[in-house]
Amino acid sequence: MKKSEKTQQEIADLDDIRVMYEFCFMFFEHVSEQHVNVVSGKLSPEDAANDSTSLVAWFSAALDGKNPEVAVRSKSDPNQNDQRLREHFAKELAALPEEDARHFAMPGGATFFAVLMFLKDVMETLEELASHAEEKIEGDAREVHELCVEWAELFTNQKFPQVA
Repeated sequence: MKKSEKTQQEIADLDDIRVMYEFCFMFFEHVSEQHVNVVSGKLSPEDAANDSTSLVAWFSAALDGKNPEVAVRSKSDPNQNDQRLREHFAKELAALPEEDARHFAMPGGATFFAVLMFLKDVMETLEELASHAEEKIEGDAREVHELCVEWAELFTNQKFPQVA
């Protein structure tokens, strides 16, 4: 099936927090696979960096509603989301050198910055998990879940449903 032939049901709605969680988890898995491939020598650090840049751009575009063949935002306005993320990361954005800050000042810039911060959290989590013993797999899975929940909540401005 061609991308243009996708039905509405096949296109993810990123205003559904569970779908956003799945997108965050897919992002984590992709970065994790990159990390393993770099460590094993299958991928150069430069190629991994280029792939990460593409992944961040793709994910940001999806969050901004600029990747409608993959995902939509059915209830939220990408400009309002970007403004909310700008407010959330105001301190971090204000701390950037002026030359860097201007890249994030344009529309969609705060969303891109937020995805970069998500990538940073993913990388830090992977480094932490790499030092854990095999016996901690269940705890590691919980940590990855909590990371994805945290970012899904931030990206949707919703609370993740609690399991009773």
